[in-house]
Amino acid sequence: MEVGRATQEFTCLAVSASPITCRRAYTSITPREEVSTAEILIKLLFGTWHRMPVIFGLFYLAIRQHPHQQYNLINVGIHSVNVRNNSQDYPYRKHNGSYNDPFEGAGGYKTFFEEMCYLRCRMIRDASVVYGRLKERQDRVRTYQDGKLKIAESGLLPRDDDGIAIPGDVRNSWVGVSTLQALFIKEYNAVCDAIKPALFHA
Repeated sequence: MEVGRATQEFTCLAVSASPITCRRAYTSITPREEVSTAEILIKLLFGTWHRMPVIFGLFYLAIRQHPHQQYNLINVGIHSVNVRNNSQDYPYRKHNGSYNDPFEGAGGYKTFFEEMCYLRCRMIRDASVVYGRLKERQDRVRTYQDGKLKIAESGLLPRDDDGIAIPGDVRNSWVGVSTLQALFIKEYNAVCDAIKPALFHA
């Protein structure tokens, strides 16, 4: 009935008005189709979402993070019951030889959002994993010649007999971090070569 009335009104306007006026009147009088759910979601995501308060974004991140924390480390198969940490379930060793504790509370101590990173750790500030903190560690990463650091002939990080990189934080090593550490050592050695003549003539 609405469409018929709109057509009738359009016909009346067409008799007494110009074509341009008729087209504008037809556009405004024609009933609008129902808005689909997809159109509402598109307008919400691309037209309104960025204007919402920040608290909605924080709620979204918290809701999204919760399933990852709860279901990312589920025991599969036969496992121990009522045991906090069983090395047979999580056979991941740390650099000092002890087994890693996979529970969130172990790495979330004294952190703001309980992430698995202790930001006040000293090795982040002084790069002791690259330079060497103890004498034994320094012997493995330093050449003791012109202040340079050891690097493999291939230009990558030197590795031990087990294939583990000697410098760097081996507890969370991946190709991006290893590449940056190798580039840092090469740049560090280049700086040593650049400042050596100035120090020698001083």
